[in-house]
Amino acid sequence: MSAVNKGCFSLTEASISNPLHHLGRKTKLFVPGCSSSVIVLQAVELVFFEVGSVTYFFFSMVFRPSMKEKLRQGVTLVVDRYAFSGVAFTSAKENFCVDWCKQPDIGLPKPDLILFLQLSPEEAAARGDFGSERYENSLFQEKVLQSFYHLMKDKTLNWKMIDASKSIEDLHREIKSIAEETMLEVQNKPLGELWK
Repeated sequence: MSAVNKGCFSLTEASISNPLHHLGRKTKLFVPGCSSSVIVLQAVELVFFEVGSVTYFFFSMVFRPSMKEKLRQGVTLVVDRYAFSGVAFTSAKENFCVDWCKQPDIGLPKPDLILFLQLSPEEAAARGDFGSERYENSLFQEKVLQSFYHLMKDKTLNWKMIDASKSIEDLHREIKSIAEETMLEVQNKPLGELWK
């Protein structure tokens, strides 16, 4: 799942992972930057705050093997903020282009579905504590959104835009429906590699 602002980050597990688990699917919520390893978590924080442009290379290097292993085991991964978020946020900074930012993530497991939860800046601001995070300012958010739109031009990827201003219950239903439909469509297809 990807979003520019507070549009989706609390929805991932409740919307997809839990309902699919109840359907008999092995699922794992995967949140980059969160780990049971304190060392990895501290390293992610250090890299992010000290050298922001290196963050997603570190993510790709550390988590790629475990993601591929889970997929080989038949586990459906529900990933909060995958490679697209890293590319969009990094390329929105000065002197970083989208193609350069994609390089470290080439070869990651290609997602079967990318949900982009869109929320206007006004609605995001109304959700409380908007502006408290590092990149939550209107000008930067607009640059990030343009980077996401650029990424969505890739017709080899299955992007779905979702209006995140709906009620939580309506969002859950829509996301669950799209996820279930996608899983049926791709169940016998081989795992692809991102941006290859």
